[in-house]
Amino acid sequence: MALITGSEYNHRSFSEGRKHCHLFENAVDKDFLAEPSTLPYLNGAFPRLGYVGTISQRTDIRLLEFIARNRPEWTLLIAGRQETSLNNSGLLKLPNVRYLGIISYEELPKFLRSLDVCLIPHINTDYARSMSPLKLYQYLASGRPIVSTNIEGLGRLKEYIRTGETYDDFMKCIEQALQEKTVELSHRRIEAAKHETWDKRVNDMFAVVKESFLEKA
Repeated sequence: MALITGSEYNHRSFSEGRKHCHLFENAVDKDFLAEPSTLPYLNGAFPRLGYVGTISQRTDIRLLEFIARNRPEWTLLIAGRQETSLNNSGLLKLPNVRYLGIISYEELPKFLRSLDVCLIPHINTDYARSMSPLKLYQYLASGRPIVSTNIEGLGRLKEYIRTGETYDDFMKCIEQALQEKTVELSHRRIEAAKHETWDKRVNDMFAVVKESFLEKA
């Protein structure tokens, strides 16, 4: 029997003593694959930072508030379902912060391409460690710089991500990302995302299941 896990954390937990435990993380639809381009704000707009995902106990809302307060010239856009209410913080009271609600799956690729930096502001809890962030693959396919807290689940793709240990580090990573002026970095991220599509992931999973059945035959 083949056991399939969806994150590095769970794979370590379940693979001990098991011969056929496999890791298959999240992936991305081909519709998210963008054309390489420079950052939109370089055309004269203010930098736009974005977080897309469920707002939950793993979301470091205080970090987002820290960024917005310290860099009022940056626009912070937040999209996703609220498991943890943003109204309980001072975040939405800041003039440079906008909560967009849930963006439809069809509109999400276009929205990601409109950003200058994509954020993963997760708290490194057991809950967060047990997950493979779907947004990571969608961000990567947009070609935009990614800034994350130093959490598990970045794994093989960590070379394409800037990570910050502290709030100040996180903000410095954003500043560094905004200095990118080359299309080549955008191209590299998109090429990496092409190896992380759902078509490839599903084919690899079926190969594992098929091999498991053949071993039983």
